[in-house]
Amino acid sequence: MAEFRLARVARLRSRLCELREAEMRHLGAQLRRLESERSTACTTRDDYLDDEALRARQGPLDEPTFRLGRLWEASLAMREEEIGVKIESTEQALKEKRQELVVARQEEQKLLRLKERHDARLAEASARHENALLDELAIQGHHRGG
Repeated sequence: MAEFRLARVARLRSRLCELREAEMRHLGAQLRRLESERSTACTTRDDYLDDEALRARQGPLDEPTFRLGRLWEASLAMREEEIGVKIESTEQALKEKRQELVVARQEEQKLLRLKERHDARLAEASARHENALLDELAIQGHHRGG
C-alpha cells in the first residue's frame, strides 16, 4: 500500500514539475512578445522623431502640428514605459517560477530516492522470505529423506 501511495505521489510531483515547465515556457513566450512590442514601439518613436526632424529642417513646423507631434511622441514613450514595466514583471515571474521548479525538482528527487530505498527494502525482505522458505523446504526434505 505504501508503495502505491509513494509511486502516486512521485507521479503527481512529476506532473506538477511538468506544469511549472509549461508555465515557464508560456512566460518566456510572453516575455519575447513584450520585448518585440517594446522594440516596435521604440522603432516607431525613433522613426517619427527622425521624420519630424527632417520636416523641421525643411521649414518651421506650425504650432498644432508641433503639439500633435509632442503628444504622439509622449504617447509612444509612455507605451514603451508600460511595456518595460510588464517586461520587468514577467521577468520576475519567470525568475520565481524557475525557483519553484528547482525546489519542486529537489522534492521530486527526494521522493524518487525514497521510492528506490523502499523498493530495495522490499526486495531484501522478499529475498529473506524466499531464503527462509527454501531453508524450510530443505529442512523438511531432509527430515523426510532421513
